[in-house]
Amino acid sequence: MALAAIIPAAITLIAPDVSLQWQISIWCIATVCCAFFWVKFSRNKPKRYVEEPLIGEADQWVVERLGKYHTTLNPGLNILIPFLDNIAYRMSAKDQMIEVKGIEAITKDNAMTQVNAICFIRVADPKKAAYGVDNFNTAVRNLVMTTIRNAVGGMELDETLTNRDELAARLRQSMDVQMVDWGLSLRTVDIQDITPSDSMLKSMEKQAAAVRERKATEELAAGNKNAAIMEAQGKKEAMILDAEAKQQS
Repeated sequence: MALAAIIPAAITLIAPDVSLQWQISIWCIATVCCAFFWVKFSRNKPKRYVEEPLIGEADQWVVERLGKYHTTLNPGLNILIPFLDNIAYRMSAKDQMIEVKGIEAITKDNAMTQVNAICFIRVADPKKAAYGVDNFNTAVRNLVMTTIRNAVGGMELDETLTNRDELAARLRQSMDVQMVDWGLSLRTVDIQDITPSDSMLKSMEKQAAAVRERKATEELAAGNKNAAIMEAQGKKEAMILDAEAKQQS
């Protein structure tokens, strides 16, 4: 760049009769040429104007200007001011799947269970998603776990095993408000499975075996009772017939 300042001085010394207008023109041309060669061949090249000037259809970029939120860029061609604008967050506008497994929850009747859940979310407000929560994926996972524990805690074991849809509805209702504060939209949530603990499964098996044994005993007793009644009725009828026969004779 110093060369651009030296050239006009050299021209003045070599050709003092050159007019000032020509000197200014030559100086401008020299400055532009020097700037071009400096940018092209310098080892420490400046950063590109924008890394990716075209934003994809399913992307949303949060831009900061001088360290503060400035705007959210939508798909298409956008303009950034170099050195002032910075792409702080790049977010996807697609539905994102979050799967949470092995959530330990205790039912209303003190039964330990493990719940697996899956939910689909979408970034509705990139600014809130960027600045409203530190990491929305982790936050959603923790919210799912906490909400499921609270919901399962208000239901008995049999109810949780037979009413997954009701549990999912409670989960969605509890999560919706918080998700809006984080700039997220809850697309769907589903309870994949609910598994009682090993000790509870053994207890349930024993209970089922006891129920089956009781039913078998009741059925056997009912059968014996019916047989005794039929036998007594048979003896009674036989005695009546015998008495009638004696009277006739």
